Amino acid sequence: MHRICVYGTVFNNASTVEDSVKSVFDPSYDIVIVDSYSRDGTWEKLQKLKKEFNLTLLRLKSTRGRGRAYALEHCPDSSTTAYFDLDVRYNENFHKVLKSGLKELLVFGPILTYVQTKEEILRFGNWPDLNFGEDIEFLSRQQISLTFPLIIGQNEEVEVKNLFIEREKRYSKFWKIRIMKNIIDLYRALNINYKDLVSIYPYTKGYVILLIVLDLISRSLGKYRNANENNLLHFYRKALSTMDDPRKYIDDVDEKYMTVSLSRAIYNYLKYNNIVDDDLVRKHLITIE
Repeated sequence: MHRICVYGTVFNNASTVEDSVKSVFDPSYDIVIVDSYSRDGTWEKLQKLKKEFNLTLLRLKSTRGRGRAYALEHCPDSSTTAYFDLDVRYNENFHKVLKSGLKELLVFGPILTYVQTKEEILRFGNWPDLNFGEDIEFLSRQQISLTFPLIIGQNEEVEVKNLFIEREKRYSKFWKIRIMKNIIDLYRALNINYKDLVSIYPYTKGYVILLIVLDLISRSLGKYRNANENNLLHFYRKALSTMDDPRKYIDDVDEKYMTVSLSRAIYNYLKYNNIVDDDLVRKHLITIE
C-alpha cells in the first residue's frame, strides 16, 4: 500500500488547530503542515503536537496556495495525498476515502479535498500562488475520474455569522484590504469577469464600480486560463459529470453524509451554461439551498 500524506497550510488558527490535527491523524499517515508565521500561538501549539502526532512542520510566509504547494512538495515521493484545512474537524469519511485506494478522486461537499499521488498532481501543476479561489484553479487542472458528494468534516467556526469576514478579521486588522485582494485573486483564479461575479454572488451588485476596478487590476496581473471556458465552469463540468454514489465504492457510508449543496445563484449560473444535470437533483446527489 502506498504511503498516505495529508498536507495543509495554516495561519492564525490557534483555537482550531489541535482538534483538526487530531481528526486527521492516523499512525500510518504522513502529516505535513506549513505555518505562514502565525502570530496567535498556532506555531507553538503545533510544536507541542509534533511529537505525539508525528507532524512535519515547516514555516513559509505565503499565500494559502503557495503554502499548500510547499507542503505537497514535502510529502514523500509516490505517496497518495489529500489536502486538509486546519479550521476543520474531519470525520471517519475522510479516512475511509483515503484508505479506499481510489485516485483522481474529488470529494465535493461543504469541505473539499482531492486524492491523488504527489507525482500526478505535479504533472498537471502545483497549487497557484493565490490566497482565494486557489482550490478551484488547482482542481480545474487536475484529472478527476470520480467525484463523491460527501461530508468529510465540519468547519470549527460554523457558529460565526459571516465566516468569510470573521476569518479576514482574524488574519489582519486591514481586513477590508484583504477582502479586495481576495476578490482580485478570485477573478484571476476562476478566470471570470464582472458579469460572472455578480451572477454567482448577486449581493455584490451594489459595488459595481469597485468590482469593475478590481477586475481591471486582475486582468493586468493575469488571469489563469486553463480551458476554453472559465475555470469555475470547467471545474463544475468535471465534478458533476463524474459524480457517483460513494456507497458503491466504500462500505458504511451513511446516506445522511451524502450531499453537495449549491446556492440558487450557482445552480442558475451552471444551468444557464448547460452544465448542471437536473438528474443529480432527482437522485439527491445535489441539493439547492
